[in-house]
Amino acid sequence: ATIPAQAYNTRIDYSISATDASLAANVATNTGNWFFIKKPAPVAIIGTGTSSSGYAPVYGWYHYSWSEQIYSAAEIAMSGMIDSIFFQVASVTSPYEMLNQSIYLSSTAVSELSVSALPDTASMTRIYTGTYTFNNTGWTKIPLATPYFYNGTDNLHIVWINKDGSYASGYPVFNYTTTTGLGNSRIRRFDF
Repeated sequence: ATIPAQAYNTRIDYSISATDASLAANVATNTGNWFFIKKPAPVAIIGTGTSSSGYAPVYGWYHYSWSEQIYSAAEIAMSGMIDSIFFQVASVTSPYEMLNQSIYLSSTAVSELSVSALPDTASMTRIYTGTYTFNNTGWTKIPLATPYFYNGTDNLHIVWINKDGSYASGYPVFNYTTTTGLGNSRIRRFDF
């Protein structure tokens, strides 16, 4: 059977009936089945990736590092549930494994980063923790452990803490777009 075109988020109820080829023509029916027509989740792509750097969102060369970025509500231009974030990898020796990674999100009125200390993540939502492996160039997906509701009016603050603890060449280099007048990305790196 063919289901005619339906609007997104429409519930489709259906049943299945089958008749066997015996002389008795036995009929079996399954009712109470349903599904929804779902629209793909919207995607916000920020910038054009005209430059590249190995520093942010994560710097894999140093033992330990952290970075933070601010993305404005105007850049994102939508609200809703965030179930993954992506960064565009320009180059990497794959697979490149980074142990002990933590990524945090929060909504904030702050539009420019000014303090050089590690951001206080106590009030942020930890969206990822564990080992992350960069497997190739192009868009790399980081699935969120718990979806995050973004209200669409505040700016989005991302903090990535790297506690890998080892040097390794071949770390990922990321594409980014330069903006003027805003301190909206920074990184610190350490060796202990």
